[in-house]
Amino acid sequence: MSQYIPIAFFAQALPVFFRQRGVALNVIGCAIRLVET
Repeated sequence: MSQYIPIAFFAQALPVFFRQRGVALNVIGCAIRLVET
């Protein structure tokens, strides 16, 4: 259990991660959509 990461950790970490990476992910996502279309 010591190596188990609680869900609460992800609940708090993911929003911060997406706030930091969100812009880059949006740009990549738009680029992929443009290539597909």
